[in-house]
Amino acid sequence: MQRPYQQNNDRLDEVAGQCSKPPYVILLMDDEECILDSYAKLLEIKGFIVVTACNGEQAIDVYHQALSSGRAVDVAIIDLTIPDGMGGNETVARIKEIDPDVRAIATTGHFQDCLTDECKKSGFVGILPKPYLLKELLEAIDRVIRTERKNPE
Repeated sequence: MQRPYQQNNDRLDEVAGQCSKPPYVILLMDDEECILDSYAKLLEIKGFIVVTACNGEQAIDVYHQALSSGRAVDVAIIDLTIPDGMGGNETVARIKEIDPDVRAIATTGHFQDCLTDECKKSGFVGILPKPYLLKELLEAIDRVIRTERKNPE
């Protein structure tokens, strides 16, 4: 099932009005709708703006739309394995063509230590084995956000 790009503009305005600085934008890409829905809601409760995609093609479109709208993605959480579409490694490589400074975390249910080097070569700045807790996701996002971009905004 393909899930369209979703962004709640009312939520963007509401969250932006409550924070002293603009909230961080998180892109979630996963082929499992229950993961997208549950983590998107949980991250929104924590004050993030969340955009979702169910495959690499959608993630690239969402990332490009966010850049075009002036609300760049701060962290992309990208599933490595997408059975019916473009997976994480190719997705991040294509996003790097749009934004060489993309900050992406790979997620996978098939974690092996050897994946870490492969993910770094593909452009990921971190890897998060599935299943993960909200606390682990928030810690991973925090680590990535605290690292400076190569080209500060």
